[in-house]
Amino acid sequence: MAQLADPDADAAVRTYLLAEAKAFLNQMVSTLLEDGPESARYAHQQISPRVHALETGQAVSFRRFELPPGHPMSAPAAGRPCDIAETR
Repeated sequence: MAQLADPDADAAVRTYLLAEAKAFLNQMVSTLLEDGPESARYAHQQISPRVHALETGQAVSFRRFELPPGHPMSAPAAGRPCDIAETR
């Protein structure tokens, strides 16, 4: 598993991943709310731990394709799109 070593780069990636995770959480909850409150609650329970981990500075695994556009560790330049990396 690749790890981001530069703390400044890691902070930028964490900020980007957090924004993406929050947007995904909001989209899934509002979409599944149309199916019913149980579905929306389930989506929130499944996705919110990642958002919380990113907010609180915990290590989080992600795939290269999730990196910001142009990031030096993104695919294909630095590896395959589904390679796993981790923030610290």
